Amino acid sequence: MRASHFLTALLCYLSAVGYGFISPQPLTTHEDSELALLMRTMYNDAETIRKAILEKRLPEDFREKFKAIYTAQPTDPEVKDENFTPFTNGFLQALDLLYQNGDDQIENFNTVVHSCIACHQQYCPGPINKIKKLYIHN
Repeated sequence: MRASHFLTALLCYLSAVGYGFISPQPLTTHEDSELALLMRTMYNDAETIRKAILEKRLPEDFREKFKAIYTAQPTDPEVKDENFTPFTNGFLQALDLLYQNGDDQIENFNTVVHSCIACHQQYCPGPINKIKKLYIHN
């Protein structure tokens, strides 16, 4: 019974395509943008920072590397609107605080994570749940 339903649906689809009622969508491949690749790297580096903090070690300083966020090209050029730079500035300022104030590393790291989430709420919400996993809970 199921096979007959599947075959009927398949024949209807093929007929619709054949008569031009619908056109199959071609599979498209795209390369990740500079910004997407940088964001993935930043996430991995944030995991490294998190681990160092949990081990009560001084985390590696990624600030210079992360400044590439200003120049990395996004998939959609409209993403970098007038609000993008303030989010970026806030993120980098939170990083500065993390590295300058060793007393409150957990709180300062969580501020960095929060700045990532704030930007992603505005521009690209997809990775927010993954980013939230970076928070350090006392």
